[in-house]
Amino acid sequence: MEEYSLLDLCEAADVTPRTVRYYISSGLLPPATSQGPKASYPGESLQRLRLIKALQRQHLPLAEIRSRIDSLSPAERSQLLEPSQSNALDYISQALGGLPAAQRQAPLLVAETAQVYAPARSTWERLAIHADVEVHVRRPLDADTRRKLDRLLDHARTLFSEKK
Repeated sequence: MEEYSLLDLCEAADVTPRTVRYYISSGLLPPATSQGPKASYPGESLQRLRLIKALQRQHLPLAEIRSRIDSLSPAERSQLLEPSQSNALDYISQALGGLPAAQRQAPLLVAETAQVYAPARSTWERLAIHADVEVHVRRPLDADTRRKLDRLLDHARTLFSEKK
């Protein structure tokens, strides 16, 4: 059975070492088979990481993901990771979170599928109110929400600047 170093495992699964350690502590991944800087991880870890990512795309919580993965044999996990769509359009549609062919009313072109299911772009901004307090805001904001946020920040800064 193939084994991976932590860095090789992270690269193959496109995750960080911190994520791997967290998943091990959460029981989602088996621990390393050896200790220290030369620690190695079983091939099953890569399979599990890929399955975790696939289930996260379905917006499942980690506890649910763990119970689902634990109930599957390694062969069943492999089967779930293999694309089994009848054609390329079904595969791309499913990969983008779309409907299977049987549920679509008319066939979609790949470009249309990508456009329909592309997630909205947003960024999070941290706004400091006080040395120990900050607010996290997802941008962009509509005009009404921006006005309310400005009022909230003004009020919060006033509260924190008051003397006791």
